[in-house]
Amino acid sequence: NSGTEQELFSMDELINTFSFEHVHKSGARFDPEKTKWFNEQYLRIQPINELASRLKYAVFKKFNFDTNDLRISDKFLNRAVELLKDRVQFESELIEKGIYLFEAPAEYDQAVIAKKWKPELVSFFNELTEALNTVDEFKLSDIDATIKATAASKQIKPGEIMQLLRVFISGQGGGVDLLGMMELLGKEEVNRR
Repeated sequence: NSGTEQELFSMDELINTFSFEHVHKSGARFDPEKTKWFNEQYLRIQPINELASRLKYAVFKKFNFDTNDLRISDKFLNRAVELLKDRVQFESELIEKGIYLFEAPAEYDQAVIAKKWKPELVSFFNELTEALNTVDEFKLSDIDATIKATAASKQIKPGEIMQLLRVFISGQGGGVDLLGMMELLGKEEVNRR
């Protein structure tokens, strides 16, 4: 303990702050949760492009993508890391927690579907698919406006359909920012899902 409340140190700060006077004879208490927290904090300050560069090999290896596949491009991986970075504690979790960014879901969160699905939503999702197909630039603001306009035309509150939309696209009831995920995946992939 440096005698302050500071918990995170750069290597230089740690070297400059360390003193044998602060080393105690009593046994240290190891806290695995605190260790995870430290790792999460250091992961968050890592440059996105460095994390994406390391992720590239893991994604390539796991999914056997062709070398020209968009999903292993620097642009795609940088954005994927941006979306996932605050949701993981370890770098190794990037693929696990963001698998839906790299492949379409094989299963869908049945609890969310059972809770949120109504038969009258079929026409809404059909119209939303058509409306998303007409969006010229598949960017956050355009995606958001299209969802809201389609929901308003059906007199549906966006909150009633957003979690279902997430499940249809990712298979999961939670995860990265929905609109960011849609933008990253692109119009064709979103509509395919």
